[in-house]
Amino acid sequence: MMNLKYVALLALVTAGSACEIAQPFQGPKWDPSKGLTDASLKGPFLAATTDIVVKSDANDLFNEDFNAVQDELKTSKGLIGYSLSFVVGGNDYRTLTVWETEEDMAAFVTSEAHAKAMADVGRIGQSGFVTSWQIEAKDMPPTFDDAKKELAKQGQDVTPKS
Repeated sequence: MMNLKYVALLALVTAGSACEIAQPFQGPKWDPSKGLTDASLKGPFLAATTDIVVKSDANDLFNEDFNAVQDELKTSKGLIGYSLSFVVGGNDYRTLTVWETEEDMAAFVTSEAHAKAMADVGRIGQSGFVTSWQIEAKDMPPTFDDAKKELAKQGQDVTPKS
C-alpha cells in the first residue's frame, strides 16, 4: 500500500504537473530483476488493465475498496504480477495485471473485494476503462504504455486526468 506521507511529498514536488507514478511490475511469479520466477510458465498469458478517474467526493470509498482489492490481488491464484499507477495531484488511477489464464483472472474479478469495488464503481468513478489482451512470455512485463495502446485500440481516452 502507498505511504501517504511519501505520496504527499511527491505531490508537493510535482505540484501542477500531470506526473504519473507507477510502481515496478512485480508479483508472486515475477521478480523485477529476474523476470518469471516459475520456469514452467511458457505463456501466452492474459494481461489486463483498468483506469478509473475518481470523483472528488469519493476518495474515502475508493481507498477502502482499493486497499481491499490490492490485499486480495496479492494472494490470487494464477497472478503472475501487477503494477499500480496514479497521477500525482490528480484523481486518475491505473492497474496492470498479468494472469496465467483467463479463468484465474475471472476468479479474481468475481472475488469478494473486487465484486464490492465493481458494485461501488458508479459512486466512485467519474469515468473508467478496462481491457485485456494476450501477452507472450517474451513480451513480459507489460508497461502502462502497452496498456494505454490496448485501450486506445478500443477508442478509449487514456489521457491522464488531473
